[in-house]
Amino acid sequence: MPADDFLTFLRQNPFVRLLFPFIAGIVVQEYFCLPFTMSVYLPLISFILLLFVYFLLSNTYSSYLRLGILIHSALFLSGAFLMQANTVLPLSFYGERISAKAVIIDTPEEKKKSMKCLLQIKDIQTATGIKRGKGKILAYLEKTPQTKELARAKIILFEGRINKINVSGNPYSFDYKDFMMKRRITGQIYLRADQWRILPGRESDFFFDKIFAIKDRCIDIYKKYGLKGSELAVLKALTLGDRKSVEDEVQYAFTASGAVHVLAVSGLHVGIIYKLFDLLLRFLNRLKKGNVLYGRMLKALLLILIVWSFALLTGMSPSVRRAGTMFSFMIVGQAVNNKINVYNSLASSAFILLIINPFLIFEVGFQLSYTAVLGIVFFQPRLEKLWKPGNKLLYYVWVLCTVSIAAQIGTFPVSVYYFHFFPNYFFITNIFAIPLVTLILNLAIALLILSGIPYIAPILAIGLRYLLEGLIGAAAFISHLPFSHTERIPFTGVDLVFVYFLIVFASVFFIYKNYKYLKISLLSILCWMTFSTVRKIYIAQNDTFIVFNVKKETCINFIGEKNILVCRPFVFSGQKFTYAVEPYHLHVNKLEYSHVEPGREAARCKNFRKFKNLIHAGKYSALLLRGDEDLEILPENIKVDFLIIGNNMPASIKEIRQRANAKVFILDSSNDYFYALEKEQECKEVQQKVFNVLREGAFVTH
Repeated sequence: MPADDFLTFLRQNPFVRLLFPFIAGIVVQEYFCLPFTMSVYLPLISFILLLFVYFLLSNTYSSYLRLGILIHSALFLSGAFLMQANTVLPLSFYGERISAKAVIIDTPEEKKKSMKCLLQIKDIQTATGIKRGKGKILAYLEKTPQTKELARAKIILFEGRINKINVSGNPYSFDYKDFMMKRRITGQIYLRADQWRILPGRESDFFFDKIFAIKDRCIDIYKKYGLKGSELAVLKALTLGDRKSVEDEVQYAFTASGAVHVLAVSGLHVGIIYKLFDLLLRFLNRLKKGNVLYGRMLKALLLILIVWSFALLTGMSPSVRRAGTMFSFMIVGQAVNNKINVYNSLASSAFILLIINPFLIFEVGFQLSYTAVLGIVFFQPRLEKLWKPGNKLLYYVWVLCTVSIAAQIGTFPVSVYYFHFFPNYFFITNIFAIPLVTLILNLAIALLILSGIPYIAPILAIGLRYLLEGLIGAAAFISHLPFSHTERIPFTGVDLVFVYFLIVFASVFFIYKNYKYLKISLLSILCWMTFSTVRKIYIAQNDTFIVFNVKKETCINFIGEKNILVCRPFVFSGQKFTYAVEPYHLHVNKLEYSHVEPGREAARCKNFRKFKNLIHAGKYSALLLRGDEDLEILPENIKVDFLIIGNNMPASIKEIRQRANAKVFILDSSNDYFYALEKEQECKEVQQKVFNVLREGAFVTH
């Protein structure tokens, strides 16, 4: 984009200019933890605002320049300040035995052996006395006949020890602890049947009670008219934002076919609701008193109320909040006959949402939501102009294809970075998915409104069931086609930056035909390829030894010229491998590996040898002890780099040290947590360097 056009764009979209320094402040505070307290931030921001007022009174160019610097500085500091102000501190009584009163603040979720509840602590009694509590924790309550009575807003009394949320520490894997902390959930507890009881009464919230009551009423209507199983689960996801009951098989079908976005309530759903009620309320446009069209204002007010009611009903996800804010701007603009700038609306909605919750910038849903809309707004009109079919039906199909392609251009780098997965037939899927979802939402609303009318409601329910079966069946069919998706795609943060850099400058070149931007695009490809090559060489030349944190398992990984995995067979065939080990393999682009079982007598390949419980891997040597028999067969005074203790080995650390010497003792994740803590203390008593995988996360050395 030529410089003059870019500056004009920024002048026309003031919120775009304001958003960048604000986001920069949030990101810098998150990753670099600026050592400022609120007592420092507030005076700084106040001082900048005073200077702002001073320069505002002057009309010179230099004053405008200083004014711009001050505004951006204030926004940067405001972003950092909000981030710090919203950061939740850990609880001060982890591990202590406490008694507490808490309220269930979300619908309990049934697990195999327990009920999962999100609790808001109210009062706590510790050894130091009773104090008013605050903070949210996850509680797993042992199943009893009483668990059937658990419900949102119920008050429970419990005794036990609240623990920190476990961190796996596996490199490049999902950080569950950070995920929960960003949602202000600071601890977890497991409660046996004798450790908790439900107190009489409930802590009611009139507003949210009504929302949940409406949700329950909607579900009752769906069930009344014969909707059940997968159809009911998908309908609840589409209309109520509840995806918990969607089966894994159905979820996979939507993911592999490229239709998973329709299950998450977003701008598409809000747009359909808006269009439906905009059409139904069109008669209000004609209402006027004198020369004032008050009907248009009334319609705008009702539409905003409907949009935000739908947002509340579906759980207020980031994508719904973004869509609700954008549509609110658009509705107001139409009511006062002003043309709304989409980029400015996008930036302003992001600005408002980040002021409310700055952690949203790190959520995948937030990032995908905004990149999808940006892709559609920027690329779709340009793609549509490439072909003008004469046939109306063909034109409609072409428009749907361009919307899908434009959204994928915006989202695929973020999507592949987080999920390492790409649906190859997404454009085919969306040709039928979007019209079907539109019909389903309209029929669902009609059913809810007309549910009390005989003959009409049953006919609507039958149509709804057939449409849902068609949507699920089509998604399943496409997901089973050959090459329907590509999975396990190696893609790092650096790749993400280079791809977006390439998309921006290649797009500017095609639009403005300025060869300077073609050169920049080609240069970015060259830099990307160079970086990737150097990185591959570095990984190949540097041996890496890892002991992963995999629940109740020993999992050792050596990566050099070969990728060797020492673990039991079912570890790498299930979710444990997907969540714990595979993210690192994807990061270093080492997807092929050789498997060696821990109990295998002997194994040998390039730069790797295993004999009994002794491992030589590149420049490292390790000894694996999982029982007394492993210790008995050792020659005396054997020396290794790492001694890995697993399976709650009975021998004491002193006994082990009499037979083997190691630079580091590693307590792996096959041990019980308290056993590992005990052995860690034994190591410290004899001044043996120790690493506890269960407490510190995966052990990694290069």
